[in-house]
Amino acid sequence: MKKTSALSLLLSFFIVSAFAQSEKDVVSANEITWFGLDFTKALFVGSFNQFAEAGETGGQQLKNKYIPDWNDLVVNERQKFNLKEAYNKTTVNYQPEIAEKRNGTIDAEKMLSLNADDGRLKKEDIAKVVSQYKSTRKGVGLVYIVDTYSKADEKGVIWVTFFDIATRKVLITEKFSEKPGGFGLRNYWARPVFEVMMKSSAAAYKNWEKQYK
Repeated sequence: MKKTSALSLLLSFFIVSAFAQSEKDVVSANEITWFGLDFTKALFVGSFNQFAEAGETGGQQLKNKYIPDWNDLVVNERQKFNLKEAYNKTTVNYQPEIAEKRNGTIDAEKMLSLNADDGRLKKEDIAKVVSQYKSTRKGVGLVYIVDTYSKADEKGVIWVTFFDIATRKVLITEKFSEKPGGFGLRNYWARPVFEVMMKSSAAAYKNWEKQYK
């Protein structure tokens, strides 16, 4: 029994290794899976009551209304949030359920702050988040891990993160900072997501193509 178990474990290791993704696959893969916007490490800095329709917007409103709305926008408005075009893929699968479930566990009051800190999340923190993304899909996954939404500094800081779905290993992760804009609280803070997508595809992604070709 012990020999059989050891052999099975060894075979599993070789199977996973044979299909493991690398940085090159982020660039060369024709297909990726979008896992959504993960706010579990996010900090909201300053007041988010700047729009009349928002009313008194505290942690519970952000958690229960706006965070789900921002995730829904990427999925429902695919012509605008065009991940295929942005990252030069023929197919983008959508599995935002993992991020949505994780976002539902947020302590709504602890994510509010009066002080911003751009250096609060490190690559090790991103790796810990990704390690919890269990999925039956294979290939390359993409998740946007939100670091900070700061009304005080008028910017959203987001980590664009590609990872190997099977091993949950981070392949490429990079932090981007963009300004909010637009009418209404939802659209105003959806702007950084759109701008980060465009910036990461137009600038960094070209660098990745050169670096990992």
